[in-house]
Amino acid sequence: MTTPSAFKLTFVAAAIVALGACSSGGGDPVAPVAPAAAQTPAAAAPVVPETPAAAAPVTIKGVAASGAPMADATIVLTDSTGKTVTATADANGAFTLDASGLSAPFVVVATGTVGEAVVSLVSMQASASSSTVNVTPITNAIAATLAPGGDPLALASNPTAITASAVSASEAALRLVLGPLMAATGASGNLISGTFTADGTGLDQLLDQVKVDVKPGGLVEMSSLAGEGGTVPVSLVFDATGALPTAADAAKLPAPAPGADVVGIGTFASVGAAFNRCFAGTTPVTRQVAATTPCGGIVVDDEHALDMAANPYVRQAALLPGFASATYLHDGETADQQLGSLIADAGMNGAKFAPPEIMRQVAADIFLLRFPFRRVDGSVGQFESVARKVMSGSTATDGAWRLIGNQRNYAIVMRPAAQRWTAVNTTPTATGVSAYHTGMTVSFSTVKGNGANVEWVKVTGPGLDAAGMILKPSAGTGCNALTIVSQKGFTGRTRANCSQFVRLAGAAIDPAVTTYNPFNGPGALVTSGGFTGDSTAPNFVITPPTDAELKALTAGTQYTFTVKLVGNPTTFDLKDRLRNRPLAISEIAKLKWHDLTPAALDAYKAFAGGPSFTTSWTPQTGALPILNVSAQLWSGTASTTGQGNVVPRVTTGTATVSGGASFPAVSGLNTSPTNGGSYLGLTARDALGMSIKSDTVLYY
Repeated sequence: MTTPSAFKLTFVAAAIVALGACSSGGGDPVAPVAPAAAQTPAAAAPVVPETPAAAAPVTIKGVAASGAPMADATIVLTDSTGKTVTATADANGAFTLDASGLSAPFVVVATGTVGEAVVSLVSMQASASSSTVNVTPITNAIAATLAPGGDPLALASNPTAITASAVSASEAALRLVLGPLMAATGASGNLISGTFTADGTGLDQLLDQVKVDVKPGGLVEMSSLAGEGGTVPVSLVFDATGALPTAADAAKLPAPAPGADVVGIGTFASVGAAFNRCFAGTTPVTRQVAATTPCGGIVVDDEHALDMAANPYVRQAALLPGFASATYLHDGETADQQLGSLIADAGMNGAKFAPPEIMRQVAADIFLLRFPFRRVDGSVGQFESVARKVMSGSTATDGAWRLIGNQRNYAIVMRPAAQRWTAVNTTPTATGVSAYHTGMTVSFSTVKGNGANVEWVKVTGPGLDAAGMILKPSAGTGCNALTIVSQKGFTGRTRANCSQFVRLAGAAIDPAVTTYNPFNGPGALVTSGGFTGDSTAPNFVITPPTDAELKALTAGTQYTFTVKLVGNPTTFDLKDRLRNRPLAISEIAKLKWHDLTPAALDAYKAFAGGPSFTTSWTPQTGALPILNVSAQLWSGTASTTGQGNVVPRVTTGTATVSGGASFPAVSGLNTSPTNGGSYLGLTARDALGMSIKSDTVLYY
């Protein structure tokens, strides 16, 4: 092909030759000239195509944090065509992604450990330009307002919902309602692209002051530390699929009072550092040598005890070095009783503690904290305690925060629970119904503190019957907590097994089944004939809360535990809070669930008995990872229970379940009650403590 430049050179050379041949015009003739020797034309220079200007690289940077930084989180960016790039966050949650050549809009998902749970949070960017894209619970809520059905994770497959105007409107709306909290914490700038450092200041401190939870179906629930003090906390709830919040909603997220300390993770950095010092490069032996123990600076010392009323139920025991405090008490345990097993565990050598997470503000200088840690084998754990600022007489120079415990001599666990009940009808006459259940796990320990002396407990609060839910010691053996014997205030009942899960409502998975009664059958608390050993008790009907009533419950709501001790005619009240509200049945139906593999189900149905068995499941995208596998295998009226923990708690799909005694063969009928059989349960847990359990139940 002749280029324009080559054509021009050829044309000029031809013109010169032509002019030489026609030099005679009028005038004297010119003598002929001998022709010149033939010239070999010079080789043409190679033609190099012009190179277009290189596209500018596109770099996406940010921080993934949920309050504490999401250390080692997996970060995945998906572009509008489905292409992905992946990075791993550092110890401070910071990450960098190379998005060069990708097509906007972008969806960024951070998946990592929060406490013992594995969570995924979403953020987004509308343009293909280098910028900051932070990933936090707040950006997750913004993503919910853009996503189909209010599901943030659905954005990756529906990127057209991300436009600059839509992102800007949602971000501005949340920044508006968070305005007072941002002013109090010194946070400023855009909630997605603002400057973020995991150092307990600015946006990082804002995340410590506010809780944000997106429910299945798109309800966004937000609350602030300052708004959690009442019996029913103040909170902001809005539907991500509907109208955005307005300026008037800012009052539902109150900021700390003027002049009050504004706390954040950095406030308790000295306590977190003390735990890391305790376990870094140490062994159980070195941690327990009184003269050289590295485990000081954690628990309040009695030399500078807090100015607080004496607790008559404090139980003394041999105290570990570094935990010698008669003042500390948490759920009926002294400091050495609660933390001693960690100190003495060689598996904790080298364990690393993340910054403590603020779970609730109890008072101006009292906070409930969660301490997540990771062992060197990759397994994770956590515990909770209460921190208080040591009084001015203390010699502490590190912020003066020490653990004192909740000063309660009874261990109470109260958390919401969601359940999928998959019925496997093993005979043609079996009538098991697959169903969803919602409720609460309520555990009142009989082995910690003064729990062994409890005759009964009545629990009252939102979602429960006005007559109260009754807990009593089990009539059977091997139960370390009070069992729920009635949802409706009958203290005379007894129950031989251990039950801490109260069903509030349920529905068949198949919408065509309209006669399902969640309060009858295995695991239910109410049957038409009353409870074992209480045949004279009157029958009664539980009125389950509706979906709307369940959605109206507020996370952090306070419940009253009225306690009656053995041989004492008087009662006293304890208070506890529900960290998260129970899901409505319509919300549970939107959850993703793991299923047993076909081979595992067949092996389960044919299990011939023994001390343990192995089961497996297919991990499902979007489902929380399994933390624990439990089983109760029946043969006639006898059963054996067992469980197995899942480590690591991310993608594994196999676990071994070991029983307290040898499991019976899964071949007989559970005749107590007579309409069900053995179950195998896969349990996950979200970051706020909700138990999400899938039970596979055999019906005969």
